[in-house]
Amino acid sequence: MQGQSKNRSEHVVVEPIHAQYAIHVLKKSGIYDTSRKVFHREGLVYIPVNGKVENFKTILAEGVTNERWRYPHKYTGSYDVIGDIAIIHFRKGIDPSDLAERILERKNGIRSVYLDRGIKGEERLRSVEFLAGTDDPVTLHKENGIVLKVNISNVYFSPRLATERMRILRKSRDGENIVDMFAGVGPFSILLAKNLSVTVTSMDINRHAIDLLRENISLNRLKGKIIPVMGDSSVLMDDIHDADRIIMNLPHGSMSFIEKASSALKNGGSIHYYEICTPRDMEERMETFRRMCFSVEGKREVHGYSPQEIMYALDLRKDMATCYKNEEKEK
Repeated sequence: MQGQSKNRSEHVVVEPIHAQYAIHVLKKSGIYDTSRKVFHREGLVYIPVNGKVENFKTILAEGVTNERWRYPHKYTGSYDVIGDIAIIHFRKGIDPSDLAERILERKNGIRSVYLDRGIKGEERLRSVEFLAGTDDPVTLHKENGIVLKVNISNVYFSPRLATERMRILRKSRDGENIVDMFAGVGPFSILLAKNLSVTVTSMDINRHAIDLLRENISLNRLKGKIIPVMGDSSVLMDDIHDADRIIMNLPHGSMSFIEKASSALKNGGSIHYYEICTPRDMEERMETFRRMCFSVEGKREVHGYSPQEIMYALDLRKDMATCYKNEEKEK
């Protein structure tokens, strides 16, 4: 078209709440245009694409070039971004201080860089070391149309689960009684209560997480209700009965709480279960759940964790009728 700017290109246009999901789908389809930036305009999110798009509305828009820093080979890999904080994961052969300075030089909205030395203790805390920028571990993180206050030094939060949180929202319905057993600062809870008329009981053993959860409730306009409860979920679940849905995001320890969760769940209710393990161990785990009167409605690989291990998401449904039928057959 004559007079058209050379910088105009195709963009998928979605509401903010659907942005993370759309980006995930487009990346998986191989048509997410990494040479340009995602941008916001008049309450909508514009996502650059470079191929044929299905199931999303597209528009020709003035794009924003994405001048990414290309790391030397020894720095290949990814790092987490929480709000305006970058977190580098410790790996052998990486000079974290040099990489931190390179990240800050990119001028991509990052003001602090920390090194993640692993997750420790029953409260799932990152052991972080300040590397560059401003030494302030508190930030505001935005995803899926919600805002979360996070202190990376005393609570655990993973931005990698944004798509997973959106997936659970799509499965949930108004009127449900939901339990978020390891809620942290509330990413699952806030997203659900913001968009649905639900009641979410949000538990965590970390008082800092519960304090931030209360702040995050105030930061977001909610349709539903969140009840923050501090304490050990294995004890608190004794007071829960007939839950419609339970979220168990404790990838290194969920299995030790599964019996408590099952007792609190109504027949026909759902559990969203997360665990980091090998593929073989996950197959054995699913057989265990079937023997516990759960049907496995879905299994998803969330992301890799190590050369041998994967973080899995299982959608379980309590199905007492099937259990009774199997017991009768055995007799």
